[in-house]
Formats: sequence, structure tokens, C-alpha cells
Amino acid sequence: MRAEKTRTRENCDVRRLPLVAVVVLAACGGPSDADRDRAVRLAQERYAEAKQAGRELANGPCLGTLAMEGWVVDVAHDPRQPVDDESENQCHGYEHFVELDVDGRVMRVN
Repeated sequence: MRAEKTRTRENCDVRRLPLVAVVVLAACGGPSDADRDRAVRLAQERYAEAKQAGRELANGPCLGTLAMEGWVVDVAHDPRQPVDDESENQCHGYEHFVELDVDGRVMRVN
């Protein structure tokens, strides 16, 4: 009977382990909601400035860094097109990004 209780405890612990790992990784891994919101606002401002300046956005360019360390804003097509994967249209050397479609709508924030 004691061995049966031990197996039950082990099973419970094992089933909880993945949930704990997910919670820990989620807490450590990504930007905060406040940072994400700020990054989106700044990215949309950068997009509006580029559009107003007459910059060509149809090829899905990188619009550069944001006023937040490690963040960039990238324009892409939804759904993605081969031009989005060309090196000259991608941002490089970033930790987080805001991806907008060619009309300035948010596609992804990471």
C-alpha cells in the first residue's frame, strides 16, 4: 500500500512539472505587456512617419530600431511573400520586434 501512495505522488509531481516549467519560462522569457504596448505605439508612429515621408513600404522594409533598447519595427506582408525574406527587407541584430503589415496593422510582437 505504501508503494501505491508513492507512485501516486510521483505521478502528480510529474504531471505538474510541465505546467511549472511553462509558467517559469513565460515569466522569464518575453517582454512585459507594458513594453509590448509601448513598442507597438512607437512602431506605429515610425510607420506613419515613414509613410508620410513617402518611403516605399510595399517591399516590406525594416523601419529600424525603436526608442527602446533591443526593439525594431519590421514591415511584412500578410500572408508573407518571398520579398519579406530578402535580407535587405529584414531587421538584423535585435532582441524583440514589432511586425506590421504593409498597411501598418500589427501582425506580431515578440
